Formats: sequence, structure tokens, C-alpha cells
Amino acid sequence: MRLTLKMPETCLTAAVLGVAACVGCGGGSVRESDADRRNACISNLRQIDGAKEAAAAEAGLTNGQSVPDDLLAKYNTRWPLRCPAGGTYNINVIGNAPACTKDGHQLAWGGDDDASASNAIKILTPIKVH
Repeated sequence: MRLTLKMPETCLTAAVLGVAACVGCGGGSVRESDADRRNACISNLRQIDGAKEAAAAEAGLTNGQSVPDDLLAKYNTRWPLRCPAGGTYNINVIGNAPACTKDGHQLAWGGDDDASASNAIKILTPIKVH
């Protein structure tokens, strides 16, 4: 008895063998580098900072005040965020940048050298006109 495979069975068999060979040779495993984890952490810190700014604007918070977790969760659907390198986030009060406990994982806050970095919330005070 001779076994003959039709075109769909042949393609499926080739695909399965290709995936098995790729995984068996280690081609299926992708390792994140330290730089990738650091960049992902800094992205998280920017998201936290953006959520702080939005929450502060909504709640009328000023510099030095804490932002409640429920307001942060409202402005970040993945809340609470976690550092991919195992660091711990400190949200900090309004006016201070969020921080990570992992070395090298911080925002370049308010500097001219990093135009994309978050800036401190600028609290506007009404001017009295006489």
C-alpha cells in the first residue's frame, strides 16, 4: 500500500515540521536585552506621568499632593504597571517625576537634552487684575 498526500496535507506537514525545527533549534526563543527592559520601563514611567497629569487636572490637585490609585487606573488601562526588569515604581507626588528602583531606569525630567521627556506639571495661578 502506497501513501499519497495531497497538496493541503503536504503544506500542513511542512509547516508543522518547520515550526518544530525552529523551536527545537532555539529559534523560537527571543530574549529581551537589558536595554529593551530599560526602554520599556521608561515608557511605563512616561505613561504613569501622563496619568498623573490627567488625574491632577481632573481632581484639581496641586504640587506636593498625592494622586489616588483609582484616578491613575482611570487614565491607564494597564494599571498597575510593572517594571519588566523587576524594579518597583514610586509614583511620587504631583510635581515630582515617577521613579523606578532599578538603576538607569529614570525619566530625563525637564531637561533640554530630551525633548520627549515629561515635564513637571505647571500649576497656573490666576492673575488678579485691578
